[in-house]
Amino acid sequence: MHFKVARRDSIADVRRHLASRGVTYFQQNIYRQHRRWMPRRELRVAFEREELALQPSDAITIQVRGMEGRGKRWEAFPFPSRTLPYTKQKRTHVGQDRRP
Repeated sequence: MHFKVARRDSIADVRRHLASRGVTYFQQNIYRQHRRWMPRRELRVAFEREELALQPSDAITIQVRGMEGRGKRWEAFPFPSRTLPYTKQKRTHVGQDRRP
C-alpha cells in the first residue's frame, strides 16, 4: 500500500500521524480480505523522500497493488485507489438524550 498526503505540519508529526492511520487501515483491510489480524509489531512502516506540494490537502490518497505468484513469476496488479480523511471523523450518537 502506498499512502500520499500533502500537509503543512512538521515532517515528523505528519509521518507519525500517517503511520498510525495507515497501519490501522492496512490491518482492517487485511482482516476484511483474508480474515487474519496482523499485529502492529509485525508491520513495518517506511517513508519515501518528501516532495513539495502545490497546496495542502485534508485527504490521504491510497494506492494498492496486489501480487500474484505462479511458479517463479510474480505479477503485480493494481486495485482501485481510495481516499481517506486525514483526521478521523467524530462519531455522534443519534437519539441518545441524557438530560438529568
